[in-house]
Amino acid sequence: MGTYSTGLLPFDLHDLNRHLVDNNVFGSVLCSIKSTIERYKKAIADNSNSGCIIEVNSQQYYQQEATKLRHQIQILLNANRHLAGEGLSSLTIKELKQLESRLERGIARIRSKKHELHFAEIEYMQKRELELQNDNTYLRSKNPDRAMKINKATKACDQGTSGLGCNGRQGSASGNANEQDKIKFSICY
Repeated sequence: MGTYSTGLLPFDLHDLNRHLVDNNVFGSVLCSIKSTIERYKKAIADNSNSGCIIEVNSQQYYQQEATKLRHQIQILLNANRHLAGEGLSSLTIKELKQLESRLERGIARIRSKKHELHFAEIEYMQKRELELQNDNTYLRSKNPDRAMKINKATKACDQGTSGLGCNGRQGSASGNANEQDKIKFSICY
């Protein structure tokens, strides 16, 4: 056998056996100690081997998972190609019909979302229009003389009879023509 360390004192199994046999110490104690030591040696050997086994098992597990993931990626890439209208020659009529119905449902969802966004934008623009009209009314009430000039310019622009035009590009005979043109332009457009 050999010398073993218990973590406290090294001992030799032969010396222990001779000591126990020479001193006629209980035989059952000897068997118990021997079996404990043998179990300890076996546990140490198993632990060193089980570390390798666990490492090999985990490595095999990760390899299997990687293979599964590669397969799933390939399936998703093929489905994406089919949705783009590529690689359809390998599909059966049933698969083509399923693909067509999926595409139609997708288009319906896209159109629904698009309409929803358009309605939200229209609602926002209507609210903004009311805010601007209220601001305009407030500003006109602060300067009534200017408001009358703006009203006249607006009517002329609406009727198309203004000598100045409503595009803000033509000049005016009055001293502040550029400002009036800007006002008309902002009102008419």
